[in-house]
Amino acid sequence: MFTGTMGAPVKVTVLGPEGLAFGHLGVFPIAGTGNNPNVTAYQGADDGFQGETALVRIDRLNREEPTLGLSWIDGDVALGSTRMGPQGQDELLDLLGEIVDTDGGILYERMERLGLVYCDRSTLYNQAPALTLDYATGDVAAPFRPVEDDQHIRNDVEVTRRGGSSARVVVSTGPLSALTPEEGGVGVYDEAVTLSLHDDTQPIQHAAWRAHLGTWDEPQYPTVRVLLHKRPSLIPAVLGLRRGPAPRINNPPVWAGPGPVDLLIRQIQHTPLPRTWEVTFVGTPAGPYRVGVVGDPVLGRAETAGSSLPAAASQSATQLEVQTDSGPRWINSVNQASMFPFDAMAGGERMTVSAITNRVDTFGRSVSNGWGTSSSGVAWAESGGAAADRSVHGARSVITLNSSARTAPTASPAPPDHRANPAALICRRDGAPPPAPSPTPGPLALDPARRQYP
Repeated sequence: MFTGTMGAPVKVTVLGPEGLAFGHLGVFPIAGTGNNPNVTAYQGADDGFQGETALVRIDRLNREEPTLGLSWIDGDVALGSTRMGPQGQDELLDLLGEIVDTDGGILYERMERLGLVYCDRSTLYNQAPALTLDYATGDVAAPFRPVEDDQHIRNDVEVTRRGGSSARVVVSTGPLSALTPEEGGVGVYDEAVTLSLHDDTQPIQHAAWRAHLGTWDEPQYPTVRVLLHKRPSLIPAVLGLRRGPAPRINNPPVWAGPGPVDLLIRQIQHTPLPRTWEVTFVGTPAGPYRVGVVGDPVLGRAETAGSSLPAAASQSATQLEVQTDSGPRWINSVNQASMFPFDAMAGGERMTVSAITNRVDTFGRSVSNGWGTSSSGVAWAESGGAAADRSVHGARSVITLNSSARTAPTASPAPPDHRANPAALICRRDGAPPPAPSPTPGPLALDPARRQYP
């Protein structure tokens, strides 16, 4: 073994069978141990670093090209960014673009010095508002109107793994689905992309995510303008903003739809002049990035499969009768008291639900010529047939059916159904503590201070 000082290598001799070829040779001033070169610089290079995550690839590229000044933000270390396929031979910025396309994050220039920053996709999930603006007090400059166009719609998405298989997702329900307008959709808006993915289990996941983003039904506010020379109190918060964090706009105008409006920042444009300072935020809705989190007291809740109001609710109503049409029932204030209050969206209106009482009828009474009043205080209303067709005997109700008879709770036009169990929701919108549930709750309680209408 050579024990002296190694000089510059001038010749390399390769011993092997005739025709042996090799593509690359690296010489490092690091002592090896036996057959172990103790150099890790080329580990993974033989398969193009197949399977490394987007952030690991960003880190490696930064170490290979340190003059770029590349940094990154990991939104959730438990999630991990997208595992990628083999890296090909390409320009550095094109390789970064491939990472952005595959992982779905945001790459932007640093504001304080030269360099780039990458936020992975999980960084965009469930963003708390980083800046709160109030339209009613003039924080947002006119014009502030939603843009109705179809540029963001994608309801038929096919994703192909480079060198592998493909998967396709077609959204067939909802107002932005691929159904024809006559069927309640908008027609087909297709997209086909090829991504650098690690294995063939990923294309279906990425196709579903892209279809989710492309069919999010929410008003689009491409730009939001703030005049800092008129709102100097906002300067520190605005200067601290970066791409990704969500500004929230409270009290939007009536024509802009219900609020608040939450956006994800994609670009920040500063226009400072001698007497004015205008900032424009270019963003997209934050709604589709509000994702479920298992075990979270708020984000861990699943929606009901389908609910409806058996009777119209007025603007001043503070309680609602809600009918569960399919799937599991709503939670209630008796069995899940710790889960109240919570917010619910209904018809474009955000409501704070403070209590839910199930409507039940044990039929523990005796009534002739009708079903009388249920054990939860709701009177049954009959239509069609004769009153003598209906009666209650202890623990059961009886109805002699004919072609025109039906019986339903007073507020509901639906026929009786042993599966149906309406619930009364008591809601407040003023942020006050929820009221104690009434022994016999009425319709859904709404507080005008928290109601918002289109």
